[in-house]
Amino acid sequence: MNEQAFEQAVDELREYETWFRVTTDSKRAMLVCPDGTMYSGTNEYGDRVVDHRQILESYMMHSGREHIDRYSGDLWTESLKDGFMVVMPEVPALILPFNPTKQQENIARDLYTNYDYLFEDANGNEVEYEFEEMER
Repeated sequence: MNEQAFEQAVDELREYETWFRVTTDSKRAMLVCPDGTMYSGTNEYGDRVVDHRQILESYMMHSGREHIDRYSGDLWTESLKDGFMVVMPEVPALILPFNPTKQQENIARDLYTNYDYLFEDANGNEVEYEFEEMER
């Protein structure tokens, strides 16, 4: 993950800062960085007001990949390569990056075990993911 590009993308969403912010509640998370920092895009009523694609498209632009936008088929793949974990509470499902960190695995385990989240690939297909010593 290009941290400077991500910070620039976050700065672009300052108009939504009330809703797009760091959260400690995994149920409100929409995006999880490699270091385990979770971002929420929901308002106080639980309605999502910031879309995954808004932040990821801006991130791509700031990391020098302007050709990858929300309408590009590469947005999800490139985001996963860069280490972002995408959380979709409305499904509920999550898309793990290609090489999830321990912090991301711990959050994914919590969502899977306690809130019945499914795992999906970048195309929306349900996939299996096995953690060490994981039980449901």
